[in-house]
Amino acid sequence: DALKEIRVSLLPYVKFLKIQESVRKIDRSVADASKLAEAQSVVALAVGTLRYMGARLSGKDQGRHKNDPLRIELDKMRQTLVTLRKLEPPKEKKNPAPQKSDGTSTTAENTEQQSKQGVRRQDSSKETPSSSTSKQGNKKKRKSGSNSGSLSSSPAVNSKKVGAGSPSPQKKLKHKRK
Repeated sequence: DALKEIRVSLLPYVKFLKIQESVRKIDRSVADASKLAEAQSVVALAVGTLRYMGARLSGKDQGRHKNDPLRIELDKMRQTLVTLRKLEPPKEKKNPAPQKSDGTSTTAENTEQQSKQGVRRQDSSKETPSSSTSKQGNKKKRKSGSNSGSLSSSPAVNSKKVGAGSPSPQKKLKHKRK
């Protein structure tokens, strides 16, 4: 079963390599170097892993130790694959929905995308500091600012540290009571 799964997962890469080889013979050009390198390393890694599994099943100790040449080559190929996947554009990872559709998006998908964009716009408008904000408003801004990952660079936090802006309505009430 594992061999069948390996075969199924390798077929797209093998087909891609065959197409690239036939195109290269005709016009000597390469379509996408990163995809070609990824396909070559995936196939080489699979072949090396299968050799390693075969050697282990036949009772040989090849590839078992860290400094074994087969193990070193397999590790290099894995590192190459990780590097190539990190270099892929993030748009492909974030938007898997267009790949599922047949090229036309439904109105539900459009409204969902617009609502997400609207939420982002509202978040950016909330981050602008106002001169008369209450403590509760600052807490809300801090919570939304923590999502962006930088608390100290938030304008509301910086203005509070410096002491700029008018006192909050709650402080005014305390002063009137005294």
